[in-house]
Amino acid sequence: MQADARYAPAAKISGSAQLSAGKITITNSPITMGASLSLVPLLDYVARREFAAAGLRPGEVTLPYPVAGGESTCTVHYWASAGEPRLPPLLLIHGFGPRATWQWRCQVGPLSRHFHLIVPDLLGFGDSSYGGGGGESPPPPPSEATQAAAMAALLDALPGTNGRRVAVAGTSYGGFVAYWLARTAGAERVGPVVVASSDLLKTAEDDKGFLKRAGDGWRGVDEVLLPKEPAAMRKLLEMASYRPPPAVLMPDFLLRDFIQKLFTENREQHIQLFKGITVGTDKFPVTPISQEVLIVWGEQDQLFPVEKAYAVQRSLDGKARVEIISKTGHAPQLEDPTRFNKILMDFLLDTHNFGVLPLMEYIARRAFLAAGLRPSTVTLPSGDGDGEARTTTIHYWAPPGEPRLPPLLLIHGFGPMSTWQWRAQVGPFSRRFHVIVPDLLCFGSSSCPSSPPPSESAQAAALLTALPAILAGTTAAKARVAVVGTSYGGFVAYAMARAAAGGERVGPVVIASSDLMKTAEDDQALLERAGAGGGWARPADLLMPLDARGARRLMEMTFYRKQVAAMLPDFVIRDTMQIELMNATTVGTDAFQLTPLAQDVLLIWGDHDQIFPLDKAFAVKSCLGENVRLEIIKKTGHVPQMEEPDQFNKIVMDFLVASPGSPSA
Repeated sequence: MQADARYAPAAKISGSAQLSAGKITITNSPITMGASLSLVPLLDYVARREFAAAGLRPGEVTLPYPVAGGESTCTVHYWASAGEPRLPPLLLIHGFGPRATWQWRCQVGPLSRHFHLIVPDLLGFGDSSYGGGGGESPPPPPSEATQAAAMAALLDALPGTNGRRVAVAGTSYGGFVAYWLARTAGAERVGPVVVASSDLLKTAEDDKGFLKRAGDGWRGVDEVLLPKEPAAMRKLLEMASYRPPPAVLMPDFLLRDFIQKLFTENREQHIQLFKGITVGTDKFPVTPISQEVLIVWGEQDQLFPVEKAYAVQRSLDGKARVEIISKTGHAPQLEDPTRFNKILMDFLLDTHNFGVLPLMEYIARRAFLAAGLRPSTVTLPSGDGDGEARTTTIHYWAPPGEPRLPPLLLIHGFGPMSTWQWRAQVGPFSRRFHVIVPDLLCFGSSSCPSSPPPSESAQAAALLTALPAILAGTTAAKARVAVVGTSYGGFVAYAMARAAAGGERVGPVVIASSDLMKTAEDDQALLERAGAGGGWARPADLLMPLDARGARRLMEMTFYRKQVAAMLPDFVIRDTMQIELMNATTVGTDAFQLTPLAQDVLLIWGDHDQIFPLDKAFAVKSCLGENVRLEIIKKTGHVPQMEEPDQFNKIVMDFLVASPGSPSA
């Protein structure tokens, strides 16, 4: 099949079919009826149609054969979602037997809605090959280590996946490769791992047990798993399936056709691969890996009995999740695809920092990049109480080069990263301002002091120190900066404005949804609004939830539109240091009493804010003096900049442009 050239830079591309207008026309494997009926091309056509309908396209890439000292090359054929990844990447690795398209045909449709899929043929399987390049002697057959290295090289070669964290799912022999890839590449490269029907602890005793279950007449496991005769093919189907096809539907001529087209090519190589498995042996014992692991097994698997699933779990320190699918054999993804897909999807989407979260981060980052902002860091010297010099690193987004527009600082609150909280603002604001969006200390990619946790005053001091370096220009470095802060960011914005005496360094200030007068009574009222049945002992338990139930309740209280909470996946959000930051808040207490500011101040509040109710907006306004304006945005909760971005942006823009103290005035 002709591959999309975007998938294979510097790759040799060839194929066996043409894809046109969503249709596949087989050119070198026609469906014919001669002396016997061949179902293989028909089944192959159906499987390829499933892949094409899911938006996957075939390609090939030629790579160095990953064996030390060799000069050979290998060619990896694959199917992948079209274009560069816009969804989290997921690598699906097949096992022995039919082609990858057959083994994963029931998964690519549902999974492609949530993931950028990559489905390769392992070396020596399907259309992938090794031994090219004209070396003096043929290279050794690929072990699982070689297969894993080839998969890593493939990910590096595909556009948009180089360096990205990729989830991996492998079935049967593919599970061996998936485990090896995860262990050798590490958690920075490989994310959550799914091992399906893969006995990573297979021993010679297990092979004896296999032959006993198979019955008399078999000298080796490979005689059944890589059949040469119809009797062996029939036995393989009986042992691999919970519901094998009736004997009347498995005549010898049909089984011989399957054997010829699926098992004859590279059979000796596959036997060597099977006998050369090292995972679980003394050469490569199974040990725990840092990634989260899901083990999926068919309850009636006769190739690798279900008790081996729990043995593998124990070898991984008992931390892996085990899911047993009833009434399935060795290929649960084919016998009960609906159940298999749900288990796989729930695991991947629930896994921390994978699934929905990277997708949302990708969308937010795209908004920042489209607004002309680029990520960067600034390192500041700092000192601890013991006199030892240390450094503080602040990560931020800003337009590159010297500012040509007035500077505007956007300060995030607790919760999602700053890119999420300000993604609807950076585009409009960047047309009038040089927008700077930092990660506060202990948030995002900024560093975090070991102790004590920084107060709002410490956060403000760090930003004021960083601004001259961020505003790279002699004039801009001394310019007055307008500041907008939301929620906790409003506390920091207030502290910055107050620390800049006389308003010479900080211009007008926008404080959104920030109760600068928060008291212990307010905390108690928040817990009462959350509901007595929630078990919240302190505000931190609600605002930094430990489980999905708490996260949903937080979302219900944050947003005016409750549908947002209904769409929330079961992921876990918690960060201990951010809880300590919440406890370290001092604005509005005796340690940092609220006083009027010299700058013009705009307060913005959602009329349905359940975190900091609307009456607190009027209380804050009364304490900040006469040069304070309050704007209330209807039908919004605690994040009006996300729920009604157009109205929020217009209010802020009008205020900043009209304020006499604005850097743009």
